[in-house]
Amino acid sequence: MENVKHCLKEGAMVDLKPEFLQKALEVLGDGLLVLNPAGEVVYANPAASRILPLLKGILDRDSCPPREGAFEREVLDPRQGPRYLLARCHRFREGEGEFAILLLTDITDHRRKDRELQEAKERLAYMATHDPLTDLPNRRLFFDRLDHAIARAKRYGHKVALLFLDLDGFKALNDRFGHPFGDKVLKEVASRIRSCVRRSDTVARLGGDEFAVVLDGLRDERGALLVEKRIRKALAEPLMIDGEEVLLEISMGMGFYPLSGEDPEALLREADSAMYREKRRKKGYLKGKFLN
Repeated sequence: MENVKHCLKEGAMVDLKPEFLQKALEVLGDGLLVLNPAGEVVYANPAASRILPLLKGILDRDSCPPREGAFEREVLDPRQGPRYLLARCHRFREGEGEFAILLLTDITDHRRKDRELQEAKERLAYMATHDPLTDLPNRRLFFDRLDHAIARAKRYGHKVALLFLDLDGFKALNDRFGHPFGDKVLKEVASRIRSCVRRSDTVARLGGDEFAVVLDGLRDERGALLVEKRIRKALAEPLMIDGEEVLLEISMGMGFYPLSGEDPEALLREADSAMYREKRRKKGYLKGKFLN
């Protein structure tokens, strides 16, 4: 270490022999190119020579020689697929022309790790806001969507409807056929509800057998009533689960902005109360029967 420090002292550096410099360039892990004023490669060390066929796009897209500074480029390797290079360019004058030294670092692994990390973050964010069984938005995302829908309605003067429903007698079905069977019923219910709404609407699973639908941008309540009718019709059709025909009955209630209130909690309370009033009136049930 003392020898190293001594070498770094002012005046301690000595002129290196050309053979030493050549050897240093040969073992350099990064690619090094020297370009003449016409943009032609007049020198390439071994690392640069190995990737030279991939550099045509880089050299073609930039001025000749390339601009001063650092930039990144994606190149296509026929064998390995996309690769990412960090290029650092330094210009210098030699005689009447301007040459460029281009130092090339392969940052493909770094970019892949960055992409994998970003994808992992996106998966975690998705898992935090979606129900793992039905792939629907969960309660957390539901309230966020409903809050934004109300904010847009306040701004643009339209209406929002909230439909809240659950499956009558679902516990009895789970007790009879088992939870895996019940999970398949919930997934089919989710699919059918989604088929009844627009892509801009939100269908969420709030927990258990409870589902909610946010209908955004309505001009009046009639649009919500039509969607309610479609959902009831879709869920009245028998389900075939593991060779078993399941007949569903649901209870559903609705809340409207601004009639039922001006915040998500008020709309949910109104829809929940309406749903339980229906449930008490009809004493709904869910039943399954074996098919021979």
